[in-house]
Amino acid sequence: MAEAERYGINVVASQIEDQITQEAFRDQERVNAELRSKVIALSGEVANLREMIKEQSETLAVLMDG
Repeated sequence: MAEAERYGINVVASQIEDQITQEAFRDQERVNAELRSKVIALSGEVANLREMIKEQSETLAVLMDG
């Protein structure tokens, strides 16, 4: 029933028994999970880069004041 809520009753009612449609739904879920994983990983990398930039800017500020 989760598919019915997500994809609409008409689509699921007419295609729920269709093997190709079921496979397409599974493939889409797999692709979404892979993309979600990549977004999370890249968000972590961005956070690390921001921290490095912050540290470098603090170092530059100290050097310029000295």
